[in-house]
Amino acid sequence: KPFGLLVRKIAKLDHEAALAAFSEFINDQSLNSRQIEFVKKVITHIEQNGYIEDMSKTGQNVFRFSLAWPRIIPTGVGEVNPKGIEFYNKVINKLLEKGIEPFVDLYHWDMPQCLDDEGGWLNPQFPEWFEAYAKVCFEAFGDRVKLWSTFNESAVAITSGYANGRFPPFGFRNKEGQLAGHHCLIAHQFADVCHCFIHKCFHSPAAGAA
Repeated sequence: KPFGLLVRKIAKLDHEAALAAFSEFINDQSLNSRQIEFVKKVITHIEQNGYIEDMSKTGQNVFRFSLAWPRIIPTGVGEVNPKGIEFYNKVINKLLEKGIEPFVDLYHWDMPQCLDDEGGWLNPQFPEWFEAYAKVCFEAFGDRVKLWSTFNESAVAITSGYANGRFPPFGFRNKEGQLAGHHCLIAHQFADVCHCFIHKCFHSPAAGAA
């Protein structure tokens, strides 16, 4: 199981971060030589955008993937990380080069820790935080990305995170789940309107929810 978690973790990272995660893992875990070699190949495959080549060869024409908020704005709000923007620009450009439409999800359960420490979904400022993050993404990638979703399975994250305690932050209070859901809906609307104003798409679907 730890080995599987490592592979899934590095699949979301750029090359430098993936190598760091791998080095940290092998210092704490006992991996055999075949596992080490496999992880090295996965890292190289990611760095070379090999998965995009694979999709092109198999005739896929749309690829839905998620952006990592902490990679783009490490502090949650404020200064943008240019390396994060560069990383996703490379992915998007490579997809388009291969004739694959990028379908971008803004949020897949990876809230910046500093915002989570401030209450995360439960903080009434969450919609404004998310809108600011979404604006950065729309402005950075919107000239090429036409398909957007705001939240990935928000009902699952909120219900399991605040009501039945299956996922972090492992809450068991329905009232908190309702509050988180309320803020999520407002955040979605804020982001959707933001997208419309930036790209003048008032008469067509903008950013949906997954």
